[in-house]
Amino acid sequence: MQVVTACFDRSAEPHFATVLIRWTFFPLLVGSILAGCPSEPSAPSADAGSLDAPSRDSALDAPAPDASEEPCLGYETPERVGQVISPLIVECSGLVASGDYPEVLWLHNDSGDEPRVFAISREGDLLAVVDIEGAAHRDWEDIAIERRDGVDYLWVGDIGDNARSRPAIDIYRFPEPDISGLSSTSVRAEQLTLTYPEGSSYDAESLAWDPPSGSLMIVTKDHGGESLVFDTGGPPRWSEGEQALTQVAEIRINRDGARSSYATAMDISPSGERMIIRTYSEVMEWTRQTSEPWSDVLIRPRQVIRAASEDQGESIGFYPNGLGYLTLSEGSDQFVYAAGPLAMCP
Repeated sequence: MQVVTACFDRSAEPHFATVLIRWTFFPLLVGSILAGCPSEPSAPSADAGSLDAPSRDSALDAPAPDASEEPCLGYETPERVGQVISPLIVECSGLVASGDYPEVLWLHNDSGDEPRVFAISREGDLLAVVDIEGAAHRDWEDIAIERRDGVDYLWVGDIGDNARSRPAIDIYRFPEPDISGLSSTSVRAEQLTLTYPEGSSYDAESLAWDPPSGSLMIVTKDHGGESLVFDTGGPPRWSEGEQALTQVAEIRINRDGARSSYATAMDISPSGERMIIRTYSEVMEWTRQTSEPWSDVLIRPRQVIRAASEDQGESIGFYPNGLGYLTLSEGSDQFVYAAGPLAMCP
């Protein structure tokens, strides 16, 4: 099995099994193995914005891989699959795939909008506007989905703090709205107020739900490139209304410029095996066994994966099956980009 995996991505770091093949078996055997490998995937376009919109990617609706199987890592170059032209959506700051409706995405605007979320098709068409009762919109920055016991809940993170002066931040949770045949509706949310350790204040734009632990996770947006990772240490205590966060990791985001220094969105795959964090110019991924805590995983080197060229990318979300991801930039008339799995993945 390791021989096949080694063929999948020749650009990846060599696996142990690959080393054994190179040095234990004779060259003829190695040559016959490599001859059966697919060609190396093409490098991403220098201008991803020039890509034509492909047909729908069937991988979006494919069954999720068994968590016990080794994940197939690697994504195709992101391609345009739609365009959001609704005048209501002009500053998308969070995106997540629906748990109830195939091909539907949930998103919200950044600060300045009303407390509401939007359902759009993968092609960018506005399907429904949902007002969130019991919520305030100070600086909404990301949206996540909790899939537990057959019920899907959306979480919206009012976690932005450009001035780093807020004594607390707020998360709003509500069941995924029923939008069957509706263009507008409303839902009531419950609120959880979170505080950082020692009364600190941070600007953050990245929120996710961790399936194995049930924890809510937040990654800060630090201008110095050093982002802190916080979580609730298990399922959030919604009934209490207020809870302190715990720092679990520190990751260095900065690579080669300011646009790659800021963590602007995140998501965790439905299996809990992968975490993606995006900046304005790239996407990073960490993988793990679900028994591993993220505090151990995030100290390991990340994998920088293909990213679209966007004006101000502040949203990212896995496919519902975890086999690809989608992004959308802030601004009017922005394109929806999808990066499906490499052709050799299921």
